[in-house]
Amino acid sequence: MKMKHNMLNVGKQQGAVLFVSLILLLIMTLIGITSMQTTVLEEKMSGNYRNSSVAFQAAESALKSGETYIQSTSPLPIFNGATLGLYQPTTGTSLPRWDKTIVVWTDTVNDVIADSVTYINPIQPPAYIVEELPEPAKGAGQSLGLGKGSSLSTVEIFRVTSRGIGGSANAPVMVQSVYKK
Repeated sequence: MKMKHNMLNVGKQQGAVLFVSLILLLIMTLIGITSMQTTVLEEKMSGNYRNSSVAFQAAESALKSGETYIQSTSPLPIFNGATLGLYQPTTGTSLPRWDKTIVVWTDTVNDVIADSVTYINPIQPPAYIVEELPEPAKGAGQSLGLGKGSSLSTVEIFRVTSRGIGGSANAPVMVQSVYKK
C-alpha cells in the first residue's frame, strides 16, 4: 500500500524544487556579476593612481631641474620670452603665464624646457618654465636675506612651474615653487 501512495504523490508535484534552484542560481549569478564589476572598478582605480603617481614624479623631477638651472646658471639670461622657457610674469588681470592657453606645454622648441631625465611610461617628457618675479618691497627694518649679510643686496626671486603627464593624457600634474637666489 505504501508503494502506491508514493507513486500517486510523484504525479502531483508541480516543480517547486526547480523554481527554488532557479532562484538560487539567479542570486549566485548576480553576486558573481557584482564582484566582477567591483574588480574592474578596482583595476581602473589602481591604473589611474599609477598614472597620477608617474605624472607627479615627472613634474617633481622637472621642478628640481628648473631650480638646479637657476642655481647653476650664472649669469642668467634675460627673461623676456626670447630664451626658451624663461619669462617675465604676466601683468594685470591676464591669465598666469603657466596657463595652458598661454604656454603650449608640448612645444619644447619654442615655449618650455624639456626635462632631460628619462622616465618610465610618461606619454610625453615633463617640462618646466621659469618666471623672474619682481623683488617684493621691503618694509622699514625688514630684509629678505637669511642669516647675516648685507640688507642692500639684490634678491632674485623666480617662480618655477613644471608639468608632468602620466601614462595617459588624462593625468596631468602641475607643480610650482618659488625660488630665491
